[in-house]
Amino acid sequence: MNQSKEAQPTQFKIVHLLYITAVLASSMAFFGDWGAWAIAPGLLGLLFWVPVYLSQKRLTVFFLSLFAYFVFSCFITVAIVPANLHRPELARQRICRFNKGKLSMALFAYRMKHGTLPPAYLADEEGKPMHSWRVLLLPNLGEQALYDKYDFDEAWDGPNNIKLLNRMPDVYACPSAHHHKPGDKFCTNYVAIMGENTMWPSASIRDKSEVTDGLENTLLLAEFDDTKIPWLKPADLEYNKAIKILSSQDPNIYRQTHSNGRMVLFVDGDAKFIPSWQPEAFWKSIIGINDGIDWEALEVPYDFERNKSSVLSTIIPYLLFLVLMLLPLIWI
Repeated sequence: MNQSKEAQPTQFKIVHLLYITAVLASSMAFFGDWGAWAIAPGLLGLLFWVPVYLSQKRLTVFFLSLFAYFVFSCFITVAIVPANLHRPELARQRICRFNKGKLSMALFAYRMKHGTLPPAYLADEEGKPMHSWRVLLLPNLGEQALYDKYDFDEAWDGPNNIKLLNRMPDVYACPSAHHHKPGDKFCTNYVAIMGENTMWPSASIRDKSEVTDGLENTLLLAEFDDTKIPWLKPADLEYNKAIKILSSQDPNIYRQTHSNGRMVLFVDGDAKFIPSWQPEAFWKSIIGINDGIDWEALEVPYDFERNKSSVLSTIIPYLLFLVLMLLPLIWI
């Protein structure tokens, strides 16, 4: 009499444990921003293969699991990957937009109190810059105590004021700024562009009524990386130098905080993200207060080709994750 074969016990080998570890590690690496939930996609993927490995009818269960895996992969591709392509960049943009928003409200509060926007700097009797507009905004940024410690009778780098350099408010810096020297971390990333036809004509004050291009079309502040301008220093960027940096396509000259553009603040208080590599005519149109140029007609679309590295940094981990998920096929 033939005896039925007993079911063979399931045996887990070291290679299986290594595979499980690799899947979970890959899941945590790709979905790292999910926090503790980063491991969930890996666990879900492993659950697809458990019934296949344990079942005596592996072929049937295999096709069912493969279908589920296909649905799972499509979900990741369509719903998650596009959002991950520029996820770190978008996070930095949100912080910088928030900073610009706070600066906009502080400038508005200053204008409500004094009747005008602040000058780019306060000068001494000889016309030498002594105090920056960034110091003048401190009370409107919730930094009244810091403002009270600042001595307007001495220069920004005087014996008393220089002690305040390391107390720069976070609102003056972008979280992804490239500080190459220890002292650079007290340098601002948000600067004014000074010139006769800009919102910041040196030590004089510009009234909004002088802006004939429209407040929503005129730049107030711009974001720059590695400015080397201490936040207390009454210095910003002159018009010609700013245009050269903003419109240059030389990576040794064109420095920006974000990999694909920069945040700017318009006079109407609206913070916008401007894609990189805009032409000189574009920047001149939004910096000038009365040139009559329609800047929206000059805007250059986002250049995907210049950001291949950020795309590849997302696609490669994703492909590795999918390949790891397919490895159980060799054990079926």
